[in-house]
Amino acid sequence: MGESCPDKQELQGQLIEILHRISGADPALITPDARLMEDVGIDSLGFYEILIEADTNFGIRIKEEELLRFRTVADIQQHLESLSPRRSDGSQS
Repeated sequence: MGESCPDKQELQGQLIEILHRISGADPALITPDARLMEDVGIDSLGFYEILIEADTNFGIRIKEEELLRFRTVADIQQHLESLSPRRSDGSQS
């Protein structure tokens, strides 16, 4: 029952840490509603750093065309949650 997104808070914390490292923005400003470019200060190179960090930290590969559609911190978080390999839904290929 409590299996849906067991580490949502952990994921959000790690995402905030990654965005802080990339942009230097105050972690208090990196909220789900914060806009990546305008509020957090992520530039085009920063988007690619997010791509690399997601793969390194979460084992999640984000497609380049999906990455460029992200506008807010919540966009990235929801995408990572939907692709998270940690989810145990029992499906195997």
